[in-house]
Amino acid sequence: MWLPSLVSSTPDTYLLASMVLLAPFGLATAWLLGGMVGGRALRWSASPMLLLYAFQNWDLAVVAASVAGSGAGGGAGRCPRPPSSVSERR
Repeated sequence: MWLPSLVSSTPDTYLLASMVLLAPFGLATAWLLGGMVGGRALRWSASPMLLLYAFQNWDLAVVAASVAGSGAGGGAGRCPRPPSSVSERR
């Protein structure tokens, strides 16, 4: 959070610097979600609240890391299929 403050002297320039620094995290999150759930990721990336709120705080970097970690699990973000019989549960 201190990095944008080094190049800004007003709240407006701080917000602009934050937007420049956080935009790649938003794009990465949209791309990762697109790979995990396909077209349903458009609901997230086209959200008006994302545009209004994403650059007000630094949660977008954490969201990108969380989505990347979920996708790295090998299950593409989906829960495994439950066992269909008792013998498979053991």
